[in-house]
Amino acid sequence: SPDAAIHDPDTSVSRAHARIEPRPDGGFRVVDLGSTNGTFVNHVRLTAPHPLDDGDYLTVGTSLYRFLAGENPEARYHEEMY
Repeated sequence: SPDAAIHDPDTSVSRAHARIEPRPDGGFRVVDLGSTNGTFVNHVRLTAPHPLDDGDYLTVGTSLYRFLAGENPEARYHEEMY
């Protein structure tokens, strides 16, 4: 969708597939938006909103993302490379 913050051209990703939301404790959670192919955290399909922890793998359609938060050394490395 044009309203999405992240655009993934993979045809296995629904127009409005999933949303990452802030949590009151400062962390984040992911919510599947009724996608056809599902949203997975660490290879487990979501049936309800799920917290995201540093290093979690997020699968949307056939696209795999890694959630890196805060002071993660890998996140700092990627930011520096960017």
